[in-house]
Amino acid sequence: MPDEGDLDEDDKRKNKSLVKRQKKGNAIDSEYNLYLQDDTQADSATYQWYYFAVMNIKAGTRVRLNIVNLSKSNHLYAKGMQPFVYSLNRFRNKGIGWTRGGENIRFYANENVSRYNKVTMDAEWLDDGTPNIQPDSLRKLHTLHFDYRFKSNFDVVFFAHFIP
Repeated sequence: MPDEGDLDEDDKRKNKSLVKRQKKGNAIDSEYNLYLQDDTQADSATYQWYYFAVMNIKAGTRVRLNIVNLSKSNHLYAKGMQPFVYSLNRFRNKGIGWTRGGENIRFYANENVSRYNKVTMDAEWLDDGTPNIQPDSLRKLHTLHFDYRFKSNFDVVFFAHFIP
């Protein structure tokens, strides 16, 4: 198990959509920036679904999660939709499965950009070693920002865009 406060990507088995994580702050009331892998089954380079677990955190700890590379600009998160949440302890103790959860939901454009489709993924290279990417092949990415307060000690809590 990871150290207290670490996000667990569950050995590449349950969290296939996460590519990178950055921890910001300390283990109590921590903030993480999460980076999604592009959807390999889509014709365009899209980043829109996620499924990952957070574990080994004390009850009462508030964690802020920022998924920083979502590609859709007109997401229902902008209208207050909450992520799906599944707590193993809550299911074992109360029989409650997937519910909507999270607080302080925010969805906004950020400074990151991505190539619009996979056709442009193999960019031509200029003599100076930089990629020749046309501005119209880039699009702004968006951040889903939400807080979650853990309700029981050392639980395993899953977060998902859709129920798996």
